[in-house]
Amino acid sequence: MPQLQLPLFPHGAVHLTPDLAVLRQDDTVTYVHGSLPVFRHRVGDVKSFRLITSQFYLNGHVQQSDIVRVFGVSKDSVKRAVKLYQAQGPGGFWRTAKRRGASVLTVEVLARVQAALDAGQELSAIARSSNSTPTRSTRPSTPAGCIALSKKKAAARRRPEHPQRAQPHRRRRANGRRRDRHRRARARLAARGWPGGCAV
Repeated sequence: MPQLQLPLFPHGAVHLTPDLAVLRQDDTVTYVHGSLPVFRHRVGDVKSFRLITSQFYLNGHVQQSDIVRVFGVSKDSVKRAVKLYQAQGPGGFWRTAKRRGASVLTVEVLARVQAALDAGQELSAIARSSNSTPTRSTRPSTPAGCIALSKKKAAARRRPEHPQRAQPHRRRRANGRRRDRHRRARARLAARGWPGGCAV
């Protein structure tokens, strides 16, 4: 006749479910199922934490709400970890993310673009000659070593020789409107008998 074995958890363990608990001892986190420890990792090992919690969820031992309740993580982070585990397996948590490299901006292309920028050519014309698109990612005068003209020099080239200054009568008109508003405000205060208001 089978004998029922009650789960025995160490003192201080926090229950995820009636059969599964987690215990922290110094710098180590231990997961206990029944009376046996099933997994252990460091406190700061986030990847191992996401791995084991995703396994528990996919094996049907816990619900996502249990993980959120006990560990205080967001539900979205639990969903992302489960999705990653389903797509790439345990190795997906340690796999380096693929990043797009500068395959177009080789050393030769960078030197050619820099020479064209020094000669004063427009970025769109350089992009057309290089069969590339002048997007925002390549715009700050081409990254990865290209030192284009400074902003002051570029602005000086675009600036006309005799810039048209602001009309003086427009400044006087704006100042007059402000003075009129101040006079009306002081007049209203004086009419109400408030201190600081004076008749004009």
